[in-house]
Amino acid sequence: MPELSAAIAADHPLADPAGLRLALTAVDTGNPFKALDALAGWLESLADSQAWRPDALFDVLCALDDAARPHLTKLAHDYLGASSLSRGEERRLALLNIDFRGLLVARYESCLLRLETGRAQPGMGALAAHLPALVVRLLKAQGAAIRWARYRYGAIGGDAWRRLGWAYGIAEREDVAMREVRLDGDGGATSPLAEYLRILILATSATDGLNPAEVDLADRLGAWFRPHFRFVRESGADSVYWVDLAQPLPPTRLAQEPAAAPTLRFFSPGDALAALQSFTAQAEQGRLPPALDLGPGNGVERLLPVLRHLAMHWAPVPPLRAQQRHRVHARMAVVVGWDACSQVFSGASDEVLDRAASWVVEDISLGGCGASVSGWDDGLRAGSLVGMLPEEGGAWLLGVVRRFRRESDTVASVGVQTLSRNVKPVALRPLGGKHYGVVVPEPALWLRDGSRGNEARFVVRAGAFADGEALETVIQGARVVLEPVGRDEAGRGYAVVRYRAHRAA
Repeated sequence: MPELSAAIAADHPLADPAGLRLALTAVDTGNPFKALDALAGWLESLADSQAWRPDALFDVLCALDDAARPHLTKLAHDYLGASSLSRGEERRLALLNIDFRGLLVARYESCLLRLETGRAQPGMGALAAHLPALVVRLLKAQGAAIRWARYRYGAIGGDAWRRLGWAYGIAEREDVAMREVRLDGDGGATSPLAEYLRILILATSATDGLNPAEVDLADRLGAWFRPHFRFVRESGADSVYWVDLAQPLPPTRLAQEPAAAPTLRFFSPGDALAALQSFTAQAEQGRLPPALDLGPGNGVERLLPVLRHLAMHWAPVPPLRAQQRHRVHARMAVVVGWDACSQVFSGASDEVLDRAASWVVEDISLGGCGASVSGWDDGLRAGSLVGMLPEEGGAWLLGVVRRFRRESDTVASVGVQTLSRNVKPVALRPLGGKHYGVVVPEPALWLRDGSRGNEARFVVRAGAFADGEALETVIQGARVVLEPVGRDEAGRGYAVVRYRAHRAA
């Protein structure tokens, strides 16, 4: 009954330009949560889209997408810039972003499906002319949902990879995969291939070893270096990954040639690694391209560790484990964060020990362990400082979470690198107390088995001392002067620093 369908579409408040303008004007632009709730409601109202001319439906979707973009960007900035979020706040922000992108993907897919199955219908010709933009918007929305899942260390389901491959495959088949598209208020030119490859690059950049802000930086850098990557139909000597557009599979390392299929594609970093290394050398000197958008609050100090991480994982040969791992099944008590670690190594109260989590250790090596975590601490993520007490007893160990992957809303898999098995609490203060009237010594953790010669490594509270500041402490009754050598790393609430130690005269 085409007349009835047309009447239903005509009755929709967004069916005419005036109604669409009125709906967008009514969106509360001062509150991103309310704005996105209203826009999501309009997207849900378009679920039965068969009554619409496909070109008119696409125009409305683009308007809703564009109206949502500044609010989604604001919430992403809030999420990535927050010093701490409760699990409830984190979940609310993430699900709002993921669910909204899911609605956009579903509506864009409905347009693409209609274009695939009914090109003779009215409006199909106009929609076909916008095919590159339709696929770009679909891939952008799906890519943003995947990025948010990576912020939360979630797995990407096979269905998402199949849907991405289907959409990109249509652009390839219609010979528009490399057609440039410019979206209002969304940076420069892009294309279906650029958006698809950006998703693949992030998926192969080992983001389970990055915190959310670093995941965002890795994504931005992937987009920046994307032109250096190669994406082809036939495998070559430099091929590193393969992906099948028709299969619900993530991109996979090319350990052996997969079974031949017309939907197989191969990609590699090409000369991205060389470009990345040159870029890193410039960044170390504080020189960054003006056109590179690092996002709010991101400078060279946060950028450099991500560049080094990408250099390892964009290499033709993946990084190998330093030590062999052995399967075990044991439990250990774990505390998370600088404050808790400082307390347990300084003789913590029973209250701190009572709050320790219990992790199931699944494998161990000389350098660390892998564990399964249930009901983890809100602050736990890649880069978190952890104190660990093995079930069989002994001394506390100090480590850093290097890999974090969310298996579900309640279970995560982590990989921990051991910083030290011999930790001694000490008190540090600026040399001679020059910069303060009354100097209160700062607690620090001396990594005794991580020190070499007259160099000593310490873990200190973030911001406790200025870079390059000489310190002093007392060890075994002797006053020791510490001359700064460098910072090994900085994490959430802590820093690992090296000093050259010598007895005071």
